[in-house]
Amino acid sequence: MYPRIRNISFDCHDTYALAGFWSAVLGLGASLVADRRNADGTGWAVLADPQGNEFCVLRSAGERVTTTVEDQA
Repeated sequence: MYPRIRNISFDCHDTYALAGFWSAVLGLGASLVADRRNADGTGWAVLADPQGNEFCVLRSAGERVTTTVEDQA
């Protein structure tokens, strides 16, 4: 039996760094499979690596609260 990674979290408080992350992920061959994001910051994006293995990217609760507060200001 081999160990399996079920969840990896990346916290990002810098929107430019987040944009760079998406650019790097997609530049490495990942493709967007499904976009399940909502306007309020909840939800996730489903990506697939070049071999077709799917993984999800979502925002932390802290990022959602920060974005909601900044959007209301």
